[in-house]
Amino acid sequence: MHGTDYQDLDEVPDSVAAATGAAAHNAAHLAGLLKMGQYPRYE
Repeated sequence: MHGTDYQDLDEVPDSVAAATGAAAHNAAHLAGLLKMGQYPRYE
């Protein structure tokens, strides 16, 4: 992996910001689908 952490960046590159936003959007979408499908919780 690279030696620079996300939190250490002075400015976030557009490609990184777009990827982070897409990952958050997809995670929220998946959570909604799982909630609607009433999948049992992991035990």
